Amino acid sequence: MLRLAHAHGYKAEQLSLMFVGRDKPLWNRDVDRWAGEELRRSLREATAASDPQISAATLHAYEGYVSGKVTLNGNSRWLTHLGVFHRVRRRAGLACCSLCLSSDREPYYRRAWRLSFITVCSVHQCELIDACPRCSAAFMPHRIDVGRDGYAPRRGLLALCSACGYDMRKHVPQKAKAALVAWTSTLLDAAQLGHLAWAGIRDLHSVLFFDGLRPLTECIVSQVLRLSGDVDELRIAVRRSAMDELSTMLSNPLRYTRERGLNFTQVVGTRGGMQRPLWLETMFCDLRMQRTRHHTHEELAGIARALDVKVGKVSLALAKEHFGANIPKGTSSSFYRSQVSNEAYESLLISLDHAVGSTADPKTRLALLQDKLAISMVRVLGMSMVELAAMTLDQAADRLPRPDVLKHPGHQPVPTAEDQISDHLWWHVEKVRPRIPGASHCSRLFLSCHTGRPMGDTSFGNRFASAVRAAYLTAAISSVDALRRRPAIALQEICDERA
Repeated sequence: MLRLAHAHGYKAEQLSLMFVGRDKPLWNRDVDRWAGEELRRSLREATAASDPQISAATLHAYEGYVSGKVTLNGNSRWLTHLGVFHRVRRRAGLACCSLCLSSDREPYYRRAWRLSFITVCSVHQCELIDACPRCSAAFMPHRIDVGRDGYAPRRGLLALCSACGYDMRKHVPQKAKAALVAWTSTLLDAAQLGHLAWAGIRDLHSVLFFDGLRPLTECIVSQVLRLSGDVDELRIAVRRSAMDELSTMLSNPLRYTRERGLNFTQVVGTRGGMQRPLWLETMFCDLRMQRTRHHTHEELAGIARALDVKVGKVSLALAKEHFGANIPKGTSSSFYRSQVSNEAYESLLISLDHAVGSTADPKTRLALLQDKLAISMVRVLGMSMVELAAMTLDQAADRLPRPDVLKHPGHQPVPTAEDQISDHLWWHVEKVRPRIPGASHCSRLFLSCHTGRPMGDTSFGNRFASAVRAAYLTAAISSVDALRRRPAIALQEICDERA
């Protein structure tokens, strides 16, 4: 808008009067954040720009990319605060790169410079500044032509300081750290594309990415830099130090937290009951295991099973050594309750049904139907991948005899008990399995639909993981073992038996 005004020989205030009138002052609010319908209509008429083009020039373009919501009034996450007071700015919330301004045919401030995590220029690999190098005044480009003594509208006016008239293009910026430049490029790409490959996730949504970075940044500001206040209202030098520390932390989380004496709660935060992003939990899971806290019955049972498999014996000392679990003597648990909810289990089977209905390839359909049965047997019968791979037709018949009247599984609810899964099993044996090549020559229950060979436990595990990913249930269903429903031996009870 300022470039439009100066290009036509108008001052900023004159243009605002033409666009929204005297009763609706424009510069006493954050214009980058606010664009009312009247202003949009005036811009459309004056420039022939479309609504999407106008929105792309405002901070609302980051809604759904950097944060879930960009508010018209108040503050939004990762957007710097300007400290608007009438027509002046009390906070240095607007930054700039002097080399970018020098390279512009007509200098302008980039939208990304309002993001609090952008502290260096990834193009010129230099540090951004948030105040005039001469007088330390905050940047207020809308006031460069204010008053009778203000500058006459002309080209290049936006590169000047509104307080002292210093030309920012003359400033020689400090060279930025190469690691910080690379990290800033990653952040900027995520904010612009809306997704990125991160923490082993191929296409992580950028909002989840930035939601996870928020508590980490707050931890660095409060625990490492020993400062208080909102991240978005800090000066750019402090935010630059925070982003540098954040890059170091994420390169080796466990080492960083150990060197600075940080615990899980300090790093990840309490989130006020909100669920943390999965990638954040995964990245700092080792740190979480080291904290002292009370464990649930399910966690105790899981620790006992893991120690039995990993070490071959179970004790309170081994629980502390391998999992950082400080478990008091006498702790016991009665029964294991599946870590996966019935809703997640049903959603997984429904997702497989949709996949069956959406493919025309017969072998793929057979494989998906077989996956559905295998997952149901894991859930209802508590079978492992190894047990499924080794099961024969005779063993299946002994475990679940054929019903007198075989019902189509598509007309049955999701199986949650042995009598319900019997129809699914025998429908597979009589209707699905015979269509697999070589099925008549093999006694195993589950065969590869492409080769006709018996399926191994690794193949089952890979297909299970693919089904969970396709259903977007990786957070709800962490593993095959979590899906199983079976009684468990308490940690203390195992200790007593081992003794």
